[in-house]
Amino acid sequence: MMQTSESAEDLRHVPRAEVSAFSELHQRSTSPIGRRQRDSEEHHSFPYATSPNDTNFMVSQRALPTTSPPEIIRLNVGGQLFLTTKTTLIGRGENFFVPLVNGEFSTLKDETGAYFVDRNGSYFAPILDYLRNGTLIVPQGLKLESILQEASFYSIDVVPGLCGDIKEGLYTSPSWILFLERDLDQPWIFAVSGVEEKSKNVFFQEVCVVKDGVLQWRDNEIYSRLGKVFIRKTSVFKSKTQLFFRCSKSEKFPLNVAEILESDRTFENEPIWISFAPGPQGVQVRSGHPTHIESAKYGPIMAKAVVLCKSLLIMHTDRHGDWLLYLHSDLAFFTFNHPYLEFGDSFHLHMSSPQRASILPV
Repeated sequence: MMQTSESAEDLRHVPRAEVSAFSELHQRSTSPIGRRQRDSEEHHSFPYATSPNDTNFMVSQRALPTTSPPEIIRLNVGGQLFLTTKTTLIGRGENFFVPLVNGEFSTLKDETGAYFVDRNGSYFAPILDYLRNGTLIVPQGLKLESILQEASFYSIDVVPGLCGDIKEGLYTSPSWILFLERDLDQPWIFAVSGVEEKSKNVFFQEVCVVKDGVLQWRDNEIYSRLGKVFIRKTSVFKSKTQLFFRCSKSEKFPLNVAEILESDRTFENEPIWISFAPGPQGVQVRSGHPTHIESAKYGPIMAKAVVLCKSLLIMHTDRHGDWLLYLHSDLAFFTFNHPYLEFGDSFHLHMSSPQRASILPV
């Protein structure tokens, strides 16, 4: 009661309007309805600032992240002005612009303060776009060879931008076996070897050219998207097929494979065999039927093998025009135009015997 009396005593000197407002606020805060209304207001309130002197304003200012904007670089290349950032110019490794933007040597500047480079600006534009997005697009009217030469002046390797994540090596899918090789002197040219299961078409080192990040070969396109490699026929709607990378190029022959492989297909109740043997001029291949070695029609096929990688072997004979692709990982052979075998015939390992060893290459 003493506390109530003191409170009343204190309120006698407060204006009546303020006493009324205080009583209303006290009633709202102590009544059940007032408490629910107060909790709702506090739950939906935000610390909006009403002025720079407001405490909420200072708190919100301190909560904002402070990041320095990227440094903009102005380049005058042969009279053409380019605006980019320092991160873009040096983001793909050491090149011509790293010491320039870091102030490690003095360079000419034009009247606007832009760095002046006495080169052809038209050829620099696709190089700058490559630094931005990782893909080299050749504009109409420009030659890829000239752009590559210009990129070498800036010490920028744009070859990865020619075809994205497509690299040399063996690719397979349920309907394709492909091996891609890049020309060292002309990196925009690839050679493709392999077989297409559906058409049973075998091909060896056919040329395909990179254009706008896509390998164009016959009526097919090989391209990369989000780290995956696909092949599609331009003449067939929705024919896209993913290719899976198996291994890179290697000149080493798979010596851990048995020398003799026998086919499940037989000729006059005798299995057809294939043997491999490394020789002074490369890997030698023989294929045939042991009881018909002397026959001109059914004699053994002898050829020099082209070893593209440890998992792929392509065999060609000048006499018959025969092709053979050997996929080491599955011990599966893919043949075409062979006098004994058909496309997709399977093989199994065979231990050599004294009788058969006499007809095999040494």
